Amino acid sequence: MFEINPHAVHERKEIGKNGVEKLFVAAVRKAGGRAYKFTSPGNRGVSDRLVLFPSQVWFVEIKKGTGKLTPLQVVFQEFITGLGLNHFVVYGEAGIDEFMEIANAKSREIERLRSKEV
Repeated sequence: MFEINPHAVHERKEIGKNGVEKLFVAAVRKAGGRAYKFTSPGNRGVSDRLVLFPSQVWFVEIKKGTGKLTPLQVVFQEFITGLGLNHFVVYGEAGIDEFMEIANAKSREIERLRSKEV
């Protein structure tokens, strides 16, 4: 007979990369942005998503919580940031919240600077 052990610890199972990516796209859309799937045939290591917000463009790599950048992804990240562009690595669900906080802070800063120009 099968019995459920009431003393067993129920841990939340880590969601995979596809699950994180779906949650990420939904969070970006909810914030008024778009998260396009980014591919560049013949150029391995490019980020998974190209994220657009008003006056912001982000290259975003999606990893499950325990993911790790490949050497080619590190080279791409360094190239993008070397150009002064935005790059972010989302590590699991917590990374989505972190990205949204940073993107929102940049939006506020852009608006603050624009209001000074007027």
